[in-house]
Amino acid sequence: MENKQETMEKINPVVLTAKATLNAFARMGDPDAAALSKSFQSDALAAFASLNTPMQGPISDGFLSIPEARFEMIDAFIQAENPPVVLDLPCGYTTRGLRMARTERTYIGADLPAAVAEMGPAVESLLDEEQKKRIRYVEVDGTNYTSLQQALNGINDSVLITTEGLLSYFTDDELEACVHNVRQLLLHTGGCWISPDREIAEFKKHLFNVIIDGDQGLQAQFDALSKRISSVADSKLGSNVLFSSALEESINWMRKRGLIVERVPIGKLLPDLKSLGNLREGIVEELRATCGDICLWKMTADRSRRGEEIVEQEFRVDVSLGVYMEFSGRMDTLTGMQTLEAFKKKSVNVPIREITVDFSKLEFLSTAGLRTLELMLESVKDGRMHIVGCPAHIRKVLIGTPFEQCLTD
Repeated sequence: MENKQETMEKINPVVLTAKATLNAFARMGDPDAAALSKSFQSDALAAFASLNTPMQGPISDGFLSIPEARFEMIDAFIQAENPPVVLDLPCGYTTRGLRMARTERTYIGADLPAAVAEMGPAVESLLDEEQKKRIRYVEVDGTNYTSLQQALNGINDSVLITTEGLLSYFTDDELEACVHNVRQLLLHTGGCWISPDREIAEFKKHLFNVIIDGDQGLQAQFDALSKRISSVADSKLGSNVLFSSALEESINWMRKRGLIVERVPIGKLLPDLKSLGNLREGIVEELRATCGDICLWKMTADRSRRGEEIVEQEFRVDVSLGVYMEFSGRMDTLTGMQTLEAFKKKSVNVPIREITVDFSKLEFLSTAGLRTLELMLESVKDGRMHIVGCPAHIRKVLIGTPFEQCLTD
């Protein structure tokens, strides 16, 4: 029988690739990663192996260098800025919590329920009592402002917010919500938001141009592994406006949403990468020479632009006979489990043949919300779902998905 952790991973399967990256770092000799990886189930940690692609070779090394570069650049920036509080959004399955606990900073690891449920206990098991006081792990969804506010409860200092590897997974609507939410946090707390996500895509291009260097066999491996990683994460990476636009347009997009963007060259932050140690001689120097214009973004709130307060409606799901489900508020990662639990209680003794879903009061539907609907539909014997009362902004999310045919008005 499927447990709660497995259900949460289905709602947000990207956690599997994050676990696999931690395991790869452990194999590269990172002692913190090795200690943490022992806490997680071996089947989940084998996510990359399930791609049926060899784990050795230049293409594999190149893919591993991307999360390593992001992680080390952000840590170098944190050390240089020396902020009192770090909000790691998302914290993922990285060793940053362990590193931060050894400093005098307050560290808040914020992520989806599936990650927090495992990471909190795993990290704490490796710390002493004094170190434990400096860190905490909290459940958040970047598109859910209330969860972000709650993550900073009791924090009165300025905050440095880090985001690595998240922004490329968002749809346009999710990106808009997350950016708006982070800006609101910065208006209240001060500090800054840093992310290498937009320009790490440029780093990736340079990296694989150098590695592949016209070799058709390596190009084929790159294409195959890219496709398989996306399939594990169940997401189309880099499809939102931030990544599909030219760099200056992406920066202007952020500015129009009330953020001041300062570009910090990664050459000042990028250390030697263990993942590139096995590549041909001179390749690292060649890569550094081609990446001089690639930067990490440091973003602060433009206080000359007025920010509107965010008031989110409380999420509710009411289930009646039939099954008829009425939703209000936001359907995202954090509320997905609540939805499934309500549905399972109703269907535990009664075979469900069809579902009617009322979205007339729903404010927001994320990709995790769509996966929640998929899990519900899979459990229905005849696979019938009717979606009623769908407002225009929710209908927009459903168009082009299997649920478009479920719309009844």
